[in-house]
Amino acid sequence: MGQPICSEFTLDDRPAERLQTFSAFCSQTIAASHDTTRAMSAILDFIVNATDAVGASIAMPEGHAFAVSASTHAARYRRGERIPMNSGVFGAAFSKRETYLSNSTIDPRADVTRSYARLGTTIVSPIMHGRRAYGLLIATYPAAHGVHATQARDVRDFTSIAGCILGDAIYEREREVRSSPDPQTGLESRRAFDRQLKAQYDLYRRFGVPFSLALFDFDEQPHATTECARALRGAMRASDAAFRVSENMLAVVLKNCSESDGETALARLDRAMPFRGVLTVAAPRLGENLRALRQRAERSLLQGRGRAIPTRAA
Repeated sequence: MGQPICSEFTLDDRPAERLQTFSAFCSQTIAASHDTTRAMSAILDFIVNATDAVGASIAMPEGHAFAVSASTHAARYRRGERIPMNSGVFGAAFSKRETYLSNSTIDPRADVTRSYARLGTTIVSPIMHGRRAYGLLIATYPAAHGVHATQARDVRDFTSIAGCILGDAIYEREREVRSSPDPQTGLESRRAFDRQLKAQYDLYRRFGVPFSLALFDFDEQPHATTECARALRGAMRASDAAFRVSENMLAVVLKNCSESDGETALARLDRAMPFRGVLTVAAPRLGENLRALRQRAERSLLQGRGRAIPTRAA
């Protein structure tokens, strides 16, 4: 008999049915919520109920560590905690895109006929869409002497597939957000930026029509990004196109604009900014593909980020 977890979803006793319910729950929860942390916490509660885990956490890469962004009450790894990226199974699960078990004496993949001496184990699964890893799903289970390895394997399989289902739901939500204008600034999204940049590059490659790419990075100052985006809209030429490509970064595609003209345009746009950040401009070079152009522009921002001073412009 199934176990109700909310008004719309019931956990079936059959593993396959539970996975289908979990998939629907993930998609609906992420799509319906603008509060990512709350959505992730609800999903983790589902996993705990579905697999009898002690607790579960989600950790996302941040610098050289995984930052736990959501967790259940009794989770081993709590929200706000940081796990070094090179820490044992965590780094391996993320880099190799595979599910790992820690603190267990026998891996059921190696011998499914033997029993665990201890099932006080943590299962670490990558949260994935395709070959892209977003982060880690971490579920911890209590010590249980004599539990057969095939039972542990079933839990591992659920957690592994759950990571993929969660990754698919995150990807669909991300695609939906990118396809609509940013509500705070009215600028187009990163998805629109990708399309516009490719279209301009194709014109350059086929017909030699020049363009430049300007990037503005406000060094983790979301309030500055919003204010500067509004100023940018009033300072651009009608033919230019501006985008908010991340929390702290704006991009402008300067059409019919060589690199030298782009530097002049960048200086003009910078003077209109109420805050100062790191900025750069780049135009395609002979034989350079679009990916190399974007990487060159982004490297320029990274090199200049240490010199960014968030002072109010005169």
